[in-house]
Amino acid sequence: MFDHIPEALLILDSQSGVVIHGNSKFDAHVGALKIIQGKVFADTCLKAMNKGAFEEKVAELKGKVHDPNASDEYSFLGNLQILQVKQDNSLPFYGRFDLALSIDSDNSRCFVTFRRVSPLSAAAREAEAEYADFFDNAPIALHWLSGSGHVLWANKTEMVTLGYTAEEYIGQPIMKFCPDDEELVLEIFKSLGSGNTIREVPVRFRRKDQTLVYLLIDSNVAYNQDGSFKHTRCFIRDDSRRRIEEAGQTFKDESMKRIAASKDKFLDKLVHQFKTPLHILTESIQQGLHCVTLDAVGTLTSLVEDIVDVLAFEEGKVLQMRKEWADVRSLLTGAIPVTAREGDENKIITEIDDHIDSIETDPVHLGRVLKTLVKNATIFSSNGEVTTRVKDVSKSSAGSTQKVFFEVTNPGAPVDSLVMNNMFQRYHQAQPPARIQKAKEAPAKHLESEEQPQTDKLSSDVEGLGVSLNLAYNIVQNMESTLNVESKDGFTTFNFTLKARIQTKGARAAAEAGSTTRVECRSSAKVWMDAKDSDVAARCVETSTRAPLEEEHIPPKVGLEEARPRRVLVVEDNTICQRLLKAMLEKAKVTKLIVDIASNGKEAVDMLAKLGPVFDVILMDLRMPVMDGLEATIYIKESLQLDTPIMALTAEHTEESREVCMAHGMVCHLSKPCQRKELQKALWEHCFIDVEIC
Repeated sequence: MFDHIPEALLILDSQSGVVIHGNSKFDAHVGALKIIQGKVFADTCLKAMNKGAFEEKVAELKGKVHDPNASDEYSFLGNLQILQVKQDNSLPFYGRFDLALSIDSDNSRCFVTFRRVSPLSAAAREAEAEYADFFDNAPIALHWLSGSGHVLWANKTEMVTLGYTAEEYIGQPIMKFCPDDEELVLEIFKSLGSGNTIREVPVRFRRKDQTLVYLLIDSNVAYNQDGSFKHTRCFIRDDSRRRIEEAGQTFKDESMKRIAASKDKFLDKLVHQFKTPLHILTESIQQGLHCVTLDAVGTLTSLVEDIVDVLAFEEGKVLQMRKEWADVRSLLTGAIPVTAREGDENKIITEIDDHIDSIETDPVHLGRVLKTLVKNATIFSSNGEVTTRVKDVSKSSAGSTQKVFFEVTNPGAPVDSLVMNNMFQRYHQAQPPARIQKAKEAPAKHLESEEQPQTDKLSSDVEGLGVSLNLAYNIVQNMESTLNVESKDGFTTFNFTLKARIQTKGARAAAEAGSTTRVECRSSAKVWMDAKDSDVAARCVETSTRAPLEEEHIPPKVGLEEARPRRVLVVEDNTICQRLLKAMLEKAKVTKLIVDIASNGKEAVDMLAKLGPVFDVILMDLRMPVMDGLEATIYIKESLQLDTPIMALTAEHTEESREVCMAHGMVCHLSKPCQRKELQKALWEHCFIDVEIC
């Protein structure tokens, strides 16, 4: 109906001044209706100098609606400047129009008609078009916002940058495309409204494809002659390149910091790993335990080999493989940890295809891989059981190159996918199962946060440098295979397949019993002790025998007899350290010492919970699996409410470590290698135990 009216028509809400509707002639000759619809006409389209006169006329007409004496139903305003927002999104211009206004009978709508004062000449139209083209095709993104923050116009460069069409972008509030906090955008408007020019303000815009683009905005305000806000002029530049360069530099800086921190942790761990076998060497040499000395030397040698190989792989070097015939059973036997605890319930199950006796491979490097996998499985097994399997998966004729499948499996809690992804990274050390009650008061700088990236962690309570699995992975790659890991159905499995010739001659007689040889053995230092020197081996086994936990407390002697025996609990995860401390303490003179052993903090707290305050002193290592020394100390003091003196005996010798130990209730801090005089002095000062340690 309104489209048949010969004038351009706009219908406003008479109370708010918001544009409700308009006819086709307004859309064609005055402004794009879809852009201004829903917005306040006076704020969006009128120059400030005309706004007051327009609002007065509307108010005047509203007052005449119910006045019976009113004579005029219409009001006229001449030569008003109206912002012409174009359908084709060309640059808006102000045109001059005469307006006629009327109000309907219920005072709800205001009708406004528009008539151009004077048509533009051809020259003026050409100049306007050239002016519009200059901005519309400028190589920098531009847009024009109304006082209400709506987009009145944007050039083609901005449309291309953001991916929107004019229909999707023009007339919309700018906040719709800014995912940043509204407060940030409002702060920009506030700064502009105060007369400031903003330069290179970083903002984010959301493209049509929902990706974010980083932009820099330069903007100022165009004011009316009376100083009132007219509109903004916004110039936008893509900030992606600068941000990429900054991000690259930031990443480089952070990477250098991580590398430096990782090296610091590595060196700290390395020092700790070296000090323990050095302590063992010192004591074993003094006590004449030659087999223990050999074990300690072997540990130091392995550490050095690991470091050298890590550096070699880091430099891109390739290990040279020396193939020879290697007995498979000997390889698996050699993979069982020599330092397994006496009396352990660790059970190593070995399954080998009946026809496999020897394979042509590099026994040294394959042995290192198997030893790493079995040791890892032993640590993380939930019940102490580990299964190793060797299978011929090619079924080709003997003597030719075949595929030999190796697998090491242990039961345990499911392994998180993120942990598995990081498992072969250098310095990755996951936590063994059965950790209980994290130390609430332990300082973050000592007990590393579990939120740290796994590749950045050197766990303080896991033995080794965190490079063994990484080395195993690289060695297997050098053997032209891939080391895999999976966790499902309550089992964690490592496996790889080697191409190798198989030798069946000399297969073990046990193979005749079935298709698979299954051997079970309890891992024990007694079984795996280097027993070339039987006398030395006997001494080693004898000194490592654990004192019975249920042993009755020997009553003190009376009169001038020697002092009553004192009971000492040694909490130490390294089996050889256990033997040495036990041998050293039990040889002490003046006061007899009875020594019990716990292999980690969990065993210690369980023992104390069962036996109560039977111990006169506790010697506590700090870095142990399952539960470390600090956690155990807190548990003993707070949960068990025991005041038994606890002495830290650790390879950590820093002042920071001493302060942490003292803050958590330990009475002193002794460093490995343990000096006999220092231990003797500490036992007297803190426990009144008079001993002479030989």
